Amino acid sequence: MCRQRLSPVSRSSDSRKSYLSLECGATARLHKRGKCLVCKRGRLDTHTDRMNRMGRKLAISSILTVGGAAILYWGILHSKSFAANVTTSWSYDYGPLSACSAAQPTDCIDHFEVQDITHQDKPISIQSVDNPALAVGKVDGITTKFRYGPPFGQVTFSVIAVKREKNGRFITSNPQAARATAAIHPRARMSVLF
Repeated sequence: MCRQRLSPVSRSSDSRKSYLSLECGATARLHKRGKCLVCKRGRLDTHTDRMNRMGRKLAISSILTVGGAAILYWGILHSKSFAANVTTSWSYDYGPLSACSAAQPTDCIDHFEVQDITHQDKPISIQSVDNPALAVGKVDGITTKFRYGPPFGQVTFSVIAVKREKNGRFITSNPQAARATAAIHPRARMSVLF
């Protein structure tokens, strides 16, 4: 219950101050000059104070909701759940340089790599592919499957042959020699032929 003390309070530019200071009880209401004054936590609250607090709470909850939605959208967009299923196929002539084997462990083709060379300064290795079982002469239909994306849109893929030298180091072929550009869409099934 609000109790009035008889000590006068001077006028000021703050319209919420009254001519009498008020002490507040637990759940009291007082009508003064057409405004409903509510005692809350030992101080006098006006309708404007309550609206300001509600506005702040609404603004904070809106910011948290928008932030949460943005994080969720980013997570879905960057997860592999929407990745495209890509099948790549190419041919390779093992005549000049044979595939590595137990009989010839060096100076041979060790494996292939599929890369994303859309940004040529930062190629992304997607998958390593072993030589086919019968790797003699020209071999058609060397195939691999992988999931790709995001990013979506125009992507330039490349297949490179990786040679193992006599000293054991690996050397790759030119990534521009066998490349293809494809439009990658979420959850699409596509084939890329080099």
